[in-house]
Amino acid sequence: MRDIEIIFREIENVPDFTGHNIDSLKYTNGYGDTPLHIVSSCGKREASGISVSAGANVDAIGESGFTPLDCAAEQNKPDGVVFLRRLGAKTIHDSGGETPLELAFSLGNKEAVNARSQSI
Repeated sequence: MRDIEIIFREIENVPDFTGHNIDSLKYTNGYGDTPLHIVSSCGKREASGISVSAGANVDAIGESGFTPLDCAAEQNKPDGVVFLRRLGAKTIHDSGGETPLELAFSLGNKEAVNARSQSI
């Protein structure tokens, strides 16, 4: 299993984190996103689990008021949606007033909608 430092180095190669030196689970980029937002957007369950186990806030608020659960729903990552719910992610309205389920529905992300509605 990978450790958190390896995950940080991998995230530093993601466009919104290029040139950043991530040194903490609470680290945010210029948009307010944490490492957990990024791995959730990519649907990386192992990295999400390691991050939450190491102390990442599963309900951290980032860009547009998105939580990691919103990121998984937005990117149509159904396994990530279910996994984050199992890790304790709550339903929180983003800055546009939508829940992760509503966000996935508005984007036509049927797999995330189905996963999200099944994990409630």
